[in-house]
Amino acid sequence: CCKSFVWICRVRSKRSRDSPFGDVQRPFVQHGNSFALRAIFFALVATCNGCQWALEQPVSSNINFLPFVADFLRIAKASQVTTYLGQFGAPSTKAVKLFTTAAFMSMMRAPRPYGLAKLVRPNKKKGVDGNRKQ
Repeated sequence: CCKSFVWICRVRSKRSRDSPFGDVQRPFVQHGNSFALRAIFFALVATCNGCQWALEQPVSSNINFLPFVADFLRIAKASQVTTYLGQFGAPSTKAVKLFTTAAFMSMMRAPRPYGLAKLVRPNKKKGVDGNRKQ
């Protein structure tokens, strides 16, 4: 399900900033959209009950381009933390982004490991909803 949101799959999923729901004729894209809706539902329930939450995604994920995800992240005042799994003992340096309402998660922010290619284009400052900050 999550695979339909990552950069490498965009040719098949047809997801983009202009078409965040992608090719809804493809079952794996439908499952991804359904997953996103369920994840936001549970985050909403957690928020309404005073709980903090986090949603982890690969750094190239565009799940936050979905309008209902972007709106909820903004309303919940979620922050985005980018980190690298290798910093925490994982065998891979895989970059992930965390959307979270838990302030302590900012301690997980980690610099890009030496030698790892830059994963985002420079000069493109974006908010958690995927839109450029003004």
